[in-house]
Amino acid sequence: AYTRQGRRGGAVDNAERILHELENIYDETADPTMKPDVVTYTSVITAWANSNRRGYGANRAEEILNRMIKAGCEPNTVTFNAVLKTWCRSGETNACDRALDILKQMEEKYCNGNKIVKPDRITYNTLIHTLAKSGKVEDMRNAERILTQMESNSDRTVRPNTFSYNSIIEGWSKVRDGDGAYNAYTVLQKLLLAEKGGRGIRPDSFSFNNVIFALSRSRMESSAIR
Repeated sequence: AYTRQGRRGGAVDNAERILHELENIYDETADPTMKPDVVTYTSVITAWANSNRRGYGANRAEEILNRMIKAGCEPNTVTFNAVLKTWCRSGETNACDRALDILKQMEEKYCNGNKIVKPDRITYNTLIHTLAKSGKVEDMRNAERILTQMESNSDRTVRPNTFSYNSIIEGWSKVRDGDGAYNAYTVLQKLLLAEKGGRGIRPDSFSFNNVIFALSRSRMESSAIR
């Protein structure tokens, strides 16, 4: 219930307080019915993701993630995605590094046989969105690398959707230096090809508007024609 209250009046603090109470009861009684499980921890992490407490919330979410692992409670994909969401909303300078590190943890666990932490489309889209918000060319290159990884995935549920492409288009449209506008235009062409390829995705007005906006600020000789 507190998780669903979002940013309202201390909801996340109350959610974490109840988690602490539950942990204390289990430590004192060793009653297995009172041991916090993946739903308990994930609910509190989700509360931090919905609280919009920026950097503080992201750090709290990751601390709870580490605490649940230490307690022997294995996080799943939903848990990790909630932590990624907190970093995406944090606005912190290290958000991209933290998000990439979380994906690395998930991929390593999955490759070692832990099937409940398989990265999904939400995982990759949240990571792409985090990288695209930074406005840095290096992070945009990483976002495109993730997009390519999604495109080549044999699992159709992991392949990119319109949001995946739009996040990168928007990210490049905000890069004033170098080839930001051209790269936004190129990603739009990839999206148009995906549409022609019958992948069930298509560009929307957001896709085109961001490319037009980027080209309008570009000094490329062909920008007006494009």
